[in-house]
Amino acid sequence: MSKRELIIMVDMKISGLILCVLTQSVLASTTHFSIIKYDDASQLLLTNLIAPMGQGQLYLQADGILIKLERFSRVGEHQLRVHLPCDEFDVTDSLFYRIDDVTLTLSLASIACPPTQIGGAPRIIYQNGLCVIDPKGSTLWQVGMRLKELNGYTVYQNMYAIFLLNRESFIGEDINKMRNELMHCPSEELISSIEKQHAASLFKEAEKHRLKIN
Repeated sequence: MSKRELIIMVDMKISGLILCVLTQSVLASTTHFSIIKYDDASQLLLTNLIAPMGQGQLYLQADGILIKLERFSRVGEHQLRVHLPCDEFDVTDSLFYRIDDVTLTLSLASIACPPTQIGGAPRIIYQNGLCVIDPKGSTLWQVGMRLKELNGYTVYQNMYAIFLLNRESFIGEDINKMRNELMHCPSEELISSIEKQHAASLFKEAEKHRLKIN
């Protein structure tokens, strides 16, 4: 190999490396996922989304569990609209948008749900060796979150355990229709017997059923 051929080969390798770096930089700079606004009345989240065109997949990471979301749509080329009720997430949760080999993350920490939407704070009452839940007009999600703070299990495990133990406190035994009345606290034995992902899937299926009916 001549000296000239060696120089050309080295130049080609350097050019290829520069092109690879530039391509990665361009890809990094042309993807973006951020919040535009959240409307608690319509329960819609509008986001900026700069990503490859096509139908991607959207996931909510709630309480350490990835839940696939179905109710979202792209708006034009650079926006994504998501149906996201306030009682289905908290400030520690995130969204993940995935398309092809691109995954974008969006923190929900900046969304502040109004107190009027989530009702009163549920109370957990201990009396004479018994544990009782007083919803005080809150939602099942809020009760599940309160129990999660106390026992460390996921909000979905707690919600499903509440439902299993207090079916009579749900109109027509519908998990979406909790009465505002005193209920028994589920035992740790019951809660721990419920698999995390299974509980999350059951709750999301119940939500889909409710949306179809309404």
